[in-house]
Amino acid sequence: MRPIFSFVRAGFVISVLLCSAGASLAVFGTSGQVKHGLPLSKEASDRHNADCINVPPAPAAATPSPRTLAYIANKADNSVSVVDTSTNTIVSTIAVGRGPLGVAVRPDGTRIYVTSEDDNNVSIIDTSTNTMVATVPLGSEPAGVAVRPDGARAYVANFFSDDVSVIDTSNNTVVATVAVAHGPNGVAVKPDGTRAYVADSFDNVVSVIDTLNNTLVTARRVGDSPKGVAVRPDGARVYVANEHSGNVSVIDTSNNNVIATVPVGQSPSGVAVGQDSARVYVTNRDSDNVSVIDSSNNNVVATVPVGHGPYGVSVGPDGAHVYVTNSGSNNVSVIDTSSNTVVDTIIVGASPFSLGNFIGPVPGQCRTAVAYIANETDNSVSVIDTSNNTVVTTVAVGSEPAAVATRLDAARVYVANLMGNTVSVIDTTTNTVVATVPVGRGPLGMALRSDRTRAYVTSLGDNNVSVIDTSNNTVVATVPVGAQPRGVALNPAGSRAYVSNFGSSNVSVIDTFANAVVATVAVGTAPYGVAVKPDGERAYVTNYSSSDVSIIDTSNNQVVDTVQVGSAPVGVVVTPDGARAYVADNSSNDVSVIDTSNDIVVAVVPVGTQPFGVAVNPDGSRVYVTNSLSNTIAMIDTISNQVIATVPVGNTPRSLGDFVGTMACSSGTPTPSPTPTASATATPTPTPFPSATPRSYPTHRIRPTPHPRPTP
Repeated sequence: MRPIFSFVRAGFVISVLLCSAGASLAVFGTSGQVKHGLPLSKEASDRHNADCINVPPAPAAATPSPRTLAYIANKADNSVSVVDTSTNTIVSTIAVGRGPLGVAVRPDGTRIYVTSEDDNNVSIIDTSTNTMVATVPLGSEPAGVAVRPDGARAYVANFFSDDVSVIDTSNNTVVATVAVAHGPNGVAVKPDGTRAYVADSFDNVVSVIDTLNNTLVTARRVGDSPKGVAVRPDGARVYVANEHSGNVSVIDTSNNNVIATVPVGQSPSGVAVGQDSARVYVTNRDSDNVSVIDSSNNNVVATVPVGHGPYGVSVGPDGAHVYVTNSGSNNVSVIDTSSNTVVDTIIVGASPFSLGNFIGPVPGQCRTAVAYIANETDNSVSVIDTSNNTVVTTVAVGSEPAAVATRLDAARVYVANLMGNTVSVIDTTTNTVVATVPVGRGPLGMALRSDRTRAYVTSLGDNNVSVIDTSNNTVVATVPVGAQPRGVALNPAGSRAYVSNFGSSNVSVIDTFANAVVATVAVGTAPYGVAVKPDGERAYVTNYSSSDVSIIDTSNNQVVDTVQVGSAPVGVVVTPDGARAYVADNSSNDVSVIDTSNDIVVAVVPVGTQPFGVAVNPDGSRVYVTNSLSNTIAMIDTISNQVIATVPVGNTPRSLGDFVGTMACSSGTPTPSPTPTASATATPTPTPFPSATPRSYPTHRIRPTPHPRPTP
């Protein structure tokens, strides 16, 4: 095969056939998502009620990010305090029903659901006016509430009715009632929306509900008087605060078995999981503190003194702060997660018990996706506003940029410079390089951890991965891997990094807590790109020389399937719903679309010349492909699987990586999906499906025999 370019280091020649795109290619944009969880609290009585909250997957937001608001239920005041988390000040107070306990925010931020224990209903708040616009009658003494990730259903635990009410949020009616064990209190929904977990305080069990048919699947015994419940962002674990036994039960969601019990303080009530899944925060009501659990080993690593009678707890949108309601001191403690110290205290109403899923975006805010394209020959990065498909600026970086890594609302973009042996750090507010980080020789692939604290860079010349601490832009670890590593991708929890080793035809699996390789998986010939499904259960690896994709089961690190695609596949990305994988076929000048339910190619999309990088936007309606020899970006509509726009960029755009961040829109209304530019095809742009609506794909032909590769 003809190398595209070569370079000499330490007396040997390294021939580079392609630039890395793989794992680092995923698109994020639009406004920050809201955690879907729930919590609740109960009066300190012989029923031993307590606050519970759940914080499922929400990408950590970094400056600049959309404003967010915290909604604090004040039980004794029959009100909700609205706190602007950017200033930690109360901006409004809303009258609700009597005895407010649980709080949940709809993912789009337009509605807040507050349970009223004394009125046996839920109050619904319109966040555009901060007024109560409806109430829904429920069972006896409703406590915890949670909203499904798609926003279509809300689940309310009725403490004395021993059941859960299922509310259709489109018309505010109860569409189902699910009987559970005695004393349901906290409730949390799995990130994929398929299961709801309910803490039943009197029977000391957690009930598991199938949310597709609203039936009870099982009940698992936990500690004494469970209250708060939270699901880890990757959906793999559930954490339950057991008030009377002073501990937290850890449930494996794959089999619903309790796999660990963690001693904490006195009368644990609320529980929340950090954005990166690394830390679990538990409020101890009678100890007046918060226990911080390391989720990798289930050990308490810190205890943070807070106010009196802490109940609810939730992690802020940027992952940097934790908010704790102190029911006895009528305030909220703000904990800095980097130092585990209280950095602010917010005075709220009387007896703030329940938080629930209490942080959401300011309604009507607009964020638009911005794509950062590495132009190898120009030593630059093109910044594209995807709302109108125009290049808004070009940023000079190091020599031969090969990969890009960023995340939703990230304040920084990281660019690997292949020939400069450096990483350029771009400030997204000014689009200027603010730091240059020396790394290994031939940095080719990049990925940014979900909490944005670490960046991972493959070095093909040194056969290792550099780990960058993004707080100070220094390399804090170097992990040896296989030969000539290319792509790198992380699982949603950020606990594992998958590295494709082009020269040794395998994938190194790195434990990111220990910075050590824990498994090596043999794949096809010359693996290049790698991407992980949103649920973390599968990794997809493109094999350049064997023209196929290896699919790895991440639970046992075994290849479970191989899919033939186009010629010389490079980049790969999985859609946000996990339903499709898109593969850039470099030599056949097209993109293969794989149905992940059966691992079959269902469409082949012609694009530009020598496609490399591929990425998808947040709602899954668009896929972006870099065409390295056409000097363009192709935009694919994922419903029709047709190219609907082509954007000229710099010379030799190759690797993209996690290349899309966000910026504020020019207007106050949400930005629609991009429409074709002058160079778009004649096919009209289909209306993109809403993220909350199930996707429907047309049937396409299986890909034909691969095109022959260019003669070496």
